[in-house]
Amino acid sequence: MKRVSKLGLIIGTVLWLVANLSCSKGSGQSARYEKDGIRLTLPSQCTVTKDEYLDEQHRGRVVHIEGPGDAVFNILCVPAKSPKTLDQFAASIAEDRVSRIKEKSSVGGINLAKATRGTSESTTARIQGSEREGIRQRYSIAGLGVVVPHVAEFYMLNTQQYKVVLMTQATDDELQSARVYWQTIFDTLKLD
Repeated sequence: MKRVSKLGLIIGTVLWLVANLSCSKGSGQSARYEKDGIRLTLPSQCTVTKDEYLDEQHRGRVVHIEGPGDAVFNILCVPAKSPKTLDQFAASIAEDRVSRIKEKSSVGGINLAKATRGTSESTTARIQGSEREGIRQRYSIAGLGVVVPHVAEFYMLNTQQYKVVLMTQATDDELQSARVYWQTIFDTLKLD
């Protein structure tokens, strides 16, 4: 009788572990993301929240990936013949950021938050196995007496069909952990 109850206890414990571990989301299992020529490994803590063409002729595309906290990763594909450089793209994002934060945080004519334009500097990242030069922007968003420093980074890849801008963004507090997720995407990104 004791032998049966010990065996039952062991089997019950194993079943409980299997049931609980297999049902936990974000357990570290990455997923493959493939759609219309963009392939990458998506870390389990990240979600594609937007993947759409910029126009009916499919001349451009944006993929928006959200990670833990406020971390984001964007893939923007524009026609290869576009004259816009990485510097110009990053500068336009900085300008847009200031106006968007002001617009979104206005209530009854009162601005509850504001973003600084920030500073820009050179940076590098390993993307698709090679060191790539990019632009790092440091800026802050302030609201209700709280100032939250952020970092955005921009890189450009070229294919026959597209200029591909990769943009990452996170708060200073989340930056190091977000980089682990971004590196998974950088390492596995394939563009057809």
